[in-house]
Amino acid sequence: MTNLTESQTSSDANVDVASSGPSKKYSATALGTFFAIISALGYTVASIALRDLAMRGDADWALWVTCMKALPAASIAWLLIAYRASRGLPALPPRRLVFPLILCGLLVQIFGNVLIQWAFRYVGLALTVPISFATLLCCSALLGRIFLLEVLTSRTLISMALLTLAIILLCFGAESASTVLVSEASSFDTVFWGALAAGVAGVAYGMNGIVIRNIVTRDISLSATLVLISTTGFVSLGLLSLWRVGLTEILATSQRDMAIMLAAGTLNAIAFFALSAALKYVTVTQVNLLNSSQTAMAAAAGVFLFGESLTVWLTLGIALTVVGLLLMDNRPRDKHTKTDVDG
Repeated sequence: MTNLTESQTSSDANVDVASSGPSKKYSATALGTFFAIISALGYTVASIALRDLAMRGDADWALWVTCMKALPAASIAWLLIAYRASRGLPALPPRRLVFPLILCGLLVQIFGNVLIQWAFRYVGLALTVPISFATLLCCSALLGRIFLLEVLTSRTLISMALLTLAIILLCFGAESASTVLVSEASSFDTVFWGALAAGVAGVAYGMNGIVIRNIVTRDISLSATLVLISTTGFVSLGLLSLWRVGLTEILATSQRDMAIMLAAGTLNAIAFFALSAALKYVTVTQVNLLNSSQTAMAAAAGVFLFGESLTVWLTLGIALTVVGLLLMDNRPRDKHTKTDVDG
């Protein structure tokens, strides 16, 4: 984890990519692509573990699982803060960003991670991930254009269209698999509310990406940006869990479930830091397009690990996802951007 966020020395910091020639621009794009792929893999494996946990309880259980999932990210962030402080580098975020980052943490944890965990229980892995990405892509592309003035090229628009179509096809393929999870409500009601929760989570993730992208392209370290977001999630969800679940039930959590929670949280932390690092090098749209490969990986995991049906829709969706990613516009943006990973 340290190598992904803290390995740049101070002499490497504040390199102006836009003024360093084409080779520097494409090096930054390649690095951003690498971080985005690591993020997609980490989130996929974490989602597989979280899907297994989701079947053990209701919405209150989802709060507790998400709380423990936030613990590794918060711990790593504070370790990086201590490391920077020991070197005499700026560690904590500036005061003007404390409140916005806390709000961002509440948004992404409660309306993002908790709802995703709840959706896993009722509509499964192969449906939740595609729907959340459909809304994430639309939300982040729109907000990125409005607030960050990011240009949407023709290739990017075509790629987004193909990926959106792929996500729709994946949803068709996952609907039959999701019905086998239903035990407390009718099939239609369960799929509807689960899909709605996944969609709202996607919007929350999209807004969170815009905030992180706007902050990390300034002279603010990545660890300072993420420490409040992750800590806010752990503290707020911990308090909610004590209220809703109760201390007795929390202490009764099995060692197996606790180990899965922490493992999923560690993978999620790696993916989260890698995603935020990627946002320092390439646009929000490019990062999200690369991360959308999770839809195909989640569909495959649903089929091979959880016995969900492999339909023609699922197969076509995976194929279109690959084509869409290959068509993505990887040219570096024209804006001046700092490329120090944690500087």
